[in-house]
Amino acid sequence: MRKKIAIIHEFFNKIGGAERTLLSMLEALDEFDVEVFFLQADEQLIKKHLEGIKVNTSWINKLPGFLSKRSRLWLPFYPKIVESFDLSKFDCVISSSNSFSHGVITNSHTKQITYYHSPCRYLWDWRNEYEAENNFGFLKRFLARMILHKQRCWDFLAAQRADVVLANSKTVQARINKYYKRHSEILYPPVNIGSGAYVDSKESYYLIASTHTPYKKIDIAIEAFNKLGLKLKIAGNGKDTFRLKEMANDNIEFLGFVKDEKLWDLMTNAKAFIFPGIEDFGITPVEAMGRGCPVIAKNKGGLTETVIHNKTGVLYDGNLESLIKAIQNFENKNLIKPSDCIERANQFSEKSFQNKFKQIIISHV
Repeated sequence: MRKKIAIIHEFFNKIGGAERTLLSMLEALDEFDVEVFFLQADEQLIKKHLEGIKVNTSWINKLPGFLSKRSRLWLPFYPKIVESFDLSKFDCVISSSNSFSHGVITNSHTKQITYYHSPCRYLWDWRNEYEAENNFGFLKRFLARMILHKQRCWDFLAAQRADVVLANSKTVQARINKYYKRHSEILYPPVNIGSGAYVDSKESYYLIASTHTPYKKIDIAIEAFNKLGLKLKIAGNGKDTFRLKEMANDNIEFLGFVKDEKLWDLMTNAKAFIFPGIEDFGITPVEAMGRGCPVIAKNKGGLTETVIHNKTGVLYDGNLESLIKAIQNFENKNLIKPSDCIERANQFSEKSFQNKFKQIIISHV
């Protein structure tokens, strides 16, 4: 009889890094009887990506769209909802967690495994930034702090429920230890690294591909390229797009949303991929390396674990001036080989992730 496994993932309303990790988990577990649970999910995405998989959603997902999509409205209810999932029939429950899914409650005989994309950022290390970005007035700030305090208490207790804890990087591992006091094993997320093809003769542009939000620090890169006058292409969009376009000189081109195949072609031909933000892991820069594209990134967070300084890219300290200097040095003495970038990216491939993930599950079921 096949073992029954449940995977809990908070939201399936877009296909980002966490969702691609979920899909890769499902592919690795094809020999098991697997069901997926979501707090909220987009029906079209379910039909497109989860055909043949039994999908369960919470009662919020059954409300009219104008209600169900107002995620802030339901924030105080998510912990209770995730605890209400009936998981009694499963041999193993896997939480794919950014916020709430690690709080599921299982029977004593059920093995519980949590894969952390990160501990909930707005509850812990982004608490002050969360308040600032939302520009709360006095009353909203007071209410938000009361709610978030209660959720921090719940979040810590929820983190004690897993039998096995996995972290997607050393950066996240350190955060798990700090906030949850739990030991964790590192399992890097899966990356689509391409076929290994590359070009030796690069075009004249640099590339950014990212959602346009303040914490991505794209404005720092725009300031740098305004001063340098070098060609920069920016793929993606978001709430910060208008402000970023207002900042940019004519040497900077905004491409809007770009489909994966086109983006990978842009990576293949770019001089280098610019990544001025800080990520827990950073899938897109590894995708770029998989296309033979060096990465110029800030020397913090997950990219310190994936980019090898002066071999697969350049890691710089500080902000604007150090980024400008890093780009200038790259322009003047670029000795990075596309083949070295691809070799490094291979260590984070989907196949590598799936093999390791499957071994962990088999050893605990």
